[in-house]
Amino acid sequence: MQWLLNLRCHNLMYCENVGISGYALRYQNVFGPGQSLNNPYTGILAIFSTLARENNDLSIFEDGMETRDFIYIDDVINATKLCLRPENEGVEVFNVGSGTSTSVTEVGEQIIKHCRSKSKINITGAFRKGDIRHSKADLSKIDTSLGFMPKWSFAQGIIEFLTWTQTQEKPTIEFERSLKEMKKAGQYFTRAR
Repeated sequence: MQWLLNLRCHNLMYCENVGISGYALRYQNVFGPGQSLNNPYTGILAIFSTLARENNDLSIFEDGMETRDFIYIDDVINATKLCLRPENEGVEVFNVGSGTSTSVTEVGEQIIKHCRSKSKINITGAFRKGDIRHSKADLSKIDTSLGFMPKWSFAQGIIEFLTWTQTQEKPTIEFERSLKEMKKAGQYFTRAR
């Protein structure tokens, strides 16, 4: 992760040195139609929607009250387009998110409800090393500088996403394999902190 931070810093320093505008956008948890449903590392929305379609239980890490900032793809596109306007000048780093927190349990409940699934939520207490407890982007800078405010709520976006998933072939997500890989690498723990 440090190399990514260094790359972003070098790119922005280059922009400053040659006198051109440049923006680094910190996208939060981007979701929407078209995202990979087969990759177990793509996020909980793909994993939970796949499990719910099969009426399999959803295993949630920690106590289920950890939160994430989910941003719908249309809002990400809008924020990115705002940076490309010719009248924008400067070198900036912007958070791009919804500015709201959604608990992982709430995500699971909404997916189960929308899919009319018989899945149950299983709070495991397990955790991944390095996971943050709560995530919510501060949008004040991108709002002030570019006038960006998201238009999609999580509740609206999740309906679009789940409606799309049901038109796709049922994916073969290897979530259990990903947990074994993380455990082997010392990144996943099945006991509570």
